[in-house]
Amino acid sequence: MRAFDIKQRTTQFRGVLFPLTSILFVALTACGGGGEDGAEQTAAATETRSAQTLAAGVPVTWLKITDQNASFHVVIERMVRFGSGTTWVKKKLIGTYVCNAATFGSDPAPGVAKTCEIKDADPQAGVATLTWTASLDSGQGYRVYYGTASRDYKQPTGTGINAGKVTSFTLAGLPAGQLHYFSATAVDSTGSESTFSNEVSKLVQ
Repeated sequence: MRAFDIKQRTTQFRGVLFPLTSILFVALTACGGGGEDGAEQTAAATETRSAQTLAAGVPVTWLKITDQNASFHVVIERMVRFGSGTTWVKKKLIGTYVCNAATFGSDPAPGVAKTCEIKDADPQAGVATLTWTASLDSGQGYRVYYGTASRDYKQPTGTGINAGKVTSFTLAGLPAGQLHYFSATAVDSTGSESTFSNEVSKLVQ
């Protein structure tokens, strides 16, 4: 299987692999983002927080990961919430999930479009979203690889993060202040994995 090039932006499939068309990043800020007024519903109880203050006096801020029903992967265990407005359910997560009620155990706002957000009051809440053009031969889906050195990924070849049959995938919990490198592969219906895509990188701040 041959590799693909990030500069290829046509929608037509060429060869065995898919072209990685873009990579979108939300930079981590030290204190940025607005806190939420009102109550945040958790799986066990509802608690009230002020708009700007935790018990320790640190602003309550959240960074959007993705929209409802989209897949995401939390690199390091972090508090993630699911909901909308002032109604949320929260859960500590690590690994790959879908942003939905099944992941969080309940639907905090039935009938309302919801999102998933990560608590960004620490230096490991960076978020990166990769998008690509679908492959014609990705029967089992795609695998995502990342690391802090070029072509030296944290996942050994063949064990990338299983993104499933999607064309967009989000990584959350990336340490700030580091340059992160990303690549992806397609896995066909027989389980064969393609070569790596071209690599893209971003300094998460």
